[in-house]
Amino acid sequence: TIALEDRTFYTNNGIDLRRIVGAAIADVTHQRAAQGGSTITQQLVKRMFVGNDPSIERKVREAVLALELQRRFSKNDILTLYLNQIFYGHEAYGIEAAAQTYFAKPAKDLDIAEAAMLAGIPNAPSQFDPLSPASAASAKNRQDLVLADMLRDRYISQQEYDKALKEPLKYQDGAIQKDLKAPWFVDYVLQQLSKQYGDAVVAGGGLRVTTTLDYNLQKVAEQAVSSNVNRSDLRARNVNNAPRKSSTQAAARCWRWSAAPTTTTRPSAGNTTSSPAARGGSRAPRSRFTSTPPRWPMGSRPPP
Repeated sequence: TIALEDRTFYTNNGIDLRRIVGAAIADVTHQRAAQGGSTITQQLVKRMFVGNDPSIERKVREAVLALELQRRFSKNDILTLYLNQIFYGHEAYGIEAAAQTYFAKPAKDLDIAEAAMLAGIPNAPSQFDPLSPASAASAKNRQDLVLADMLRDRYISQQEYDKALKEPLKYQDGAIQKDLKAPWFVDYVLQQLSKQYGDAVVAGGGLRVTTTLDYNLQKVAEQAVSSNVNRSDLRARNVNNAPRKSSTQAAARCWRWSAAPTTTTRPSAGNTTSSPAARGGSRAPRSRFTSTPPRWPMGSRPPP
């Protein structure tokens, strides 16, 4: 993570003026900077305190808080806080949750190749998802980049680099929360919340979200689709189960929310489920998702 995101982490004072200037120049000239303008400390401040507002005021507050964080905490404490906050995709917040989700093992037991793969995900979890056929190649390229950066900065030897580069990764589902109801729906709602409020607010937890999903009806619909796509006559016509995902996403289009802060630490009974925002080592309060059946006016029809 350090080699990829913040090479001067252990020597900078929380901000890196050279990187800020370099990123600004790359932005103006439409070129790609080797690393972004924010240090790991600044990214932690952005996630925990100030959000993603592009205003000058927010950037100044971010820099001031980064300097204060640097003064109050050790570098290892800051790195630990950061690694316990970032999102790795598939409902995994924090490196421990990510190690369990992708490899079914504790983070301390990851080898170099596995750790490099996980380190490349947070920048764009959907774009660098190693479990998705559509993004597996991009995830592998990202892992190669992480390994090259580690070799460049002498975190690993040439022999370790060569071995990790050739190692075939064996993924195992060790997700911490396997009983998550309607995961496609929850992912969609999380995406909408992130667009409206920013990743920092969602990751921080404390939101109570009420949706229109009727989970019992959803299970009936999924069972009906599953039963029918397995019919031999439909299999012969290459019919697959794509509608199962579509039905959940269609329901997600009509979600409604209420953002009343709560400090609840356990999900309630029924159709309320905790969001993944507080898992993976984070101590942030959980968000809660409550599913309620949609109510359509008499004579009207739900949106497509």
